[in-house]
Amino acid sequence: MKSTIHLPGIALFCALAAAVLVSSTGVTLRAADAKESFTAQAANMSNVGRSGAVGRVDVTITRWSTDEERETLRTTLMENGTEALLKKLREMPPVGYIRGNDSIGWDLRYAREVTNGDGRRIVFATDRPISWLEAANQPRTMDYRFTIGELRLDGQGKGEGKLSVATKVKYDPKDKTIELENYASEPLRLLQVTKVS
Repeated sequence: MKSTIHLPGIALFCALAAAVLVSSTGVTLRAADAKESFTAQAANMSNVGRSGAVGRVDVTITRWSTDEERETLRTTLMENGTEALLKKLREMPPVGYIRGNDSIGWDLRYAREVTNGDGRRIVFATDRPISWLEAANQPRTMDYRFTIGELRLDGQGKGEGKLSVATKVKYDPKDKTIELENYASEPLRLLQVTKVS
């Protein structure tokens, strides 16, 4: 499923291109060191895997990505394309980690927070872990190598979100748009998101 994100705009989100561009008043961005953990129930409502299956997802942020890191990723995508973006993202120092159902998990490479009033929006991205079997067989999923997530929280640290485990990213210079295409028909729904004390 494809979603197109236009670059010009007031409060614009593109996790993978790492472009969190904000020009509206009353909105703050934070890129300082932090340590926060969140837990959620992930519901698979897509056409891939077991539809309706529910599992736990834990997200821990140890630091926020800097403005320079965001700009590096955005420029890399726009000037050099998806392959260069993937390589640059992998070179970024970890900002935390994500894991599901008590697995070991994997490093997050990008995380930004936007606050507005009592609410918060946390966007994170990383490369997708590829198993040796997938790498050897080279199925169509190999084109979907990014993982992108978003948490929306209220003032009490509760909320919901989305997690797209396998995403393809493309920049269209003619239309100045970034296209995100999910391998599944829709992202995982993150329910009962809660900040862990």
